[in-house]
Amino acid sequence: MAAGIGVHVEALAFFASSGLALLMAGALVQHAKLRHPVGKSIPAAVVLLGGV
Repeated sequence: MAAGIGVHVEALAFFASSGLALLMAGALVQHAKLRHPVGKSIPAAVVLLGGV
């Protein structure tokens, strides 16, 4: 929730979005490591690419 609020505060937006991107990258790694179906990792990928 802090990252979600932080992206709307101009002074914190870079740090919040960077932290969120690292979190989602980690989620994608875990999905791959646990061999989940691709459909389960789509939300993490969307959030990760949403900041680009």
